[in-house]
Amino acid sequence: MLHQAALLVTLLGLIAAACAGVRLRRVRPPVALLTDFLLAAVLIRLAADPSWTTLTITAATAALRMLLNSGLRAVVSARRSDSSAAPQSEEEAAAAAAELGRASGQQQEPGARPRT
Repeated sequence: MLHQAALLVTLLGLIAAACAGVRLRRVRPPVALLTDFLLAAVLIRLAADPSWTTLTITAATAALRMLLNSGLRAVVSARRSDSSAAPQSEEEAAAAAAELGRASGQQQEPGARPRT
């Protein structure tokens, strides 16, 4: 009976992750959702069959879940830091170019405002 419950949780996780992926069009939330459901299914299976093999599978699933979620979190934060480092407007780009020119010893264009 618990094996069928674990299978049902796995199927529901696949469906929920697929729906979240289609709806959100991002990778991180569906993967996190799927790994949560898979961990729940493995824990149910561990309750049904408490053996060393099942315990090993449970530990591997938990480790995989942590690695995937932390890896995706790192990718998202790296993208955010890259996008925040880029100038947002032409004015900011001109100011950044002027700062770069000043740092390399070149003259600033007349009429260009220094960045404050």
